[in-house]
Amino acid sequence: MGNRNLDIDARVKPKSHGRIPVVIYKDFLMIDSQILSYIDKFVFVMLKAYESKTSDPYPSIRTLAKVIGMSTKTAQKSLKRLEELGFVVIERRTKGKTKAKTSNLYHLHDNQRMCAGKTEEEIKELAKMTEEEVWAKRFLEMGWTPPEEAETKKRASTAATIESSEKDTSLYDKNTTEDDESQEFSQDFIEEMISFDALTHDFPQDAGVIEDIVKILYDTLNRQQNTIRVGGENKKVTVVRSRLLSLNYDMIVSVLSKFKEQSASTKIKYVKSYLLSMLYTEPTQYSSSVEASYRYNS
Repeated sequence: MGNRNLDIDARVKPKSHGRIPVVIYKDFLMIDSQILSYIDKFVFVMLKAYESKTSDPYPSIRTLAKVIGMSTKTAQKSLKRLEELGFVVIERRTKGKTKAKTSNLYHLHDNQRMCAGKTEEEIKELAKMTEEEVWAKRFLEMGWTPPEEAETKKRASTAATIESSEKDTSLYDKNTTEDDESQEFSQDFIEEMISFDALTHDFPQDAGVIEDIVKILYDTLNRQQNTIRVGGENKKVTVVRSRLLSLNYDMIVSVLSKFKEQSASTKIKYVKSYLLSMLYTEPTQYSSSVEASYRYNS
């Protein structure tokens, strides 16, 4: 029978031969059928099929219905449902001076944050939110306190403590110092964000580097200065913080792999600075690599 592993790449890696695959994410297909029916999902899949690298899809409703094998009324109903939820934004177009109706242009939005919604109302809310607002919502759910609210609580707590006893020794307790309380992002928050337990379990040999990453994230996210040196350039802390807050398990795994590969061939003099630079650039590189993995030459 021969060695089956010899042709594994040929079997797994798709070859286009002029054929163009349609990329549909699993989390979209797994949306509850009470929110999005199988018909609605199939209409969205067909819109994806008409999408190109340079243009959003614009099939006529009649063409869409004919290709799928449904009535135009059913197709219109599904398009309306997809539009209500925010998965499709319909641009209704007309021709020149006559203003005669032509095929609609469909802007597709099957992003991860919308597909994570558990209810119809949540999906609609997520569709309207910016990326920054979505992250803020997630952080609040994880127990993060906005800086303004944290400062107000801190002042109120300090005032109450001083009023009760100016000599209260708890103010000097090394386990609850004022400096610790002033931090916006706790170590627990950071470890949960990157799935620290899972990382140390899956990569025990890299536990030291993972712990360094947590320390770097903690120090950077809680930095009080307005700028920070990253990759040889001074960058605004708010920009760096926003980028670092998008890190997740998969991105950290990617950083560990790149760091291990680099350190094996070159001695890294300033490890923490190098890791910070990698952490800062990883979200962009990771998104690009994921997108590239789904693009094929026609």
